[in-house]
Amino acid sequence: MKKLSMKLLSVVGALAVVFALTSCNQDMMETTYTPDNNNVTFEMSTASFNLEGQPIVIKINRGVANDAISIPLTLTDPTGTFTINKNSADFAAGEFSTEVQLSYNLEDLKPIVNYPFTLSFNEADMAISGSSRLSANCQMPLVYKDWGKVSAYAGSFFGYVPAEKRTWTIQLADFTSNYFKIKGFFGGEEDIEFNIQNGKGVITAPGISYYNATDVKDYPMAKVVTGAVHPSYGVVTAYLDIDPACVLFGGLNEDGTLQLGSIMQFDTWITVSAGYFGWYTHQIQVTAVN
Repeated sequence: MKKLSMKLLSVVGALAVVFALTSCNQDMMETTYTPDNNNVTFEMSTASFNLEGQPIVIKINRGVANDAISIPLTLTDPTGTFTINKNSADFAAGEFSTEVQLSYNLEDLKPIVNYPFTLSFNEADMAISGSSRLSANCQMPLVYKDWGKVSAYAGSFFGYVPAEKRTWTIQLADFTSNYFKIKGFFGGEEDIEFNIQNGKGVITAPGISYYNATDVKDYPMAKVVTGAVHPSYGVVTAYLDIDPACVLFGGLNEDGTLQLGSIMQFDTWITVSAGYFGWYTHQIQVTAVN
């Protein structure tokens, strides 16, 4: 009898454990999260946008869509660039996502200038792991179109460039009068980009490079593999001095922009595979305007 009783106790105990575990699992399965607010969030908390004329579309989501709601939005626009199409995020019943749009006047913008904004709503409406604030940086990209031609004008190492490669297409960026790109500069495959500020040139591409020589050690320059071939030392590489004080212009328009006949002067550190020749001045001239 004692053995039987022990067996019965064991079975009853096991069933009790199973029942307890089952009850716990059922409790866990039946537990659901119910937000105590509108459970709203921006799709992203930070963003970057190119300003090319089309509106900026901002998406806003929510996790509970039982009722129609309207969430007030606040636009902070320090440059006064943007106009929002509505001041609230409006969700219809059953709708989990909505959007607002920001418009701007492209003709009022300048390239390479940051136009930031923030869009926010009350944190009391925010989803538990969401974001109530979107911070964005916006720029108008440079879109270049053919504007004319420039040709080698003066400079010792232009003489090593084949004659058919001494004239290059120059392009002007849309919506600007002073942002340029020269295609295949110095007869090579690389382009250079620059803008004109107060009669001097600011070279923005190629990026900064350095040459390991005592005279120019740690001096920032723009490296261009040219189309010049020295008869004894082979391909010539030019490092352009990017200091605006060394990128000079002559014959500009009264408003400081390029015109037919304008001359641009570069200081160039000339190198070959065997070493370097040092600093040389090279000039190019605008020889055609579309």
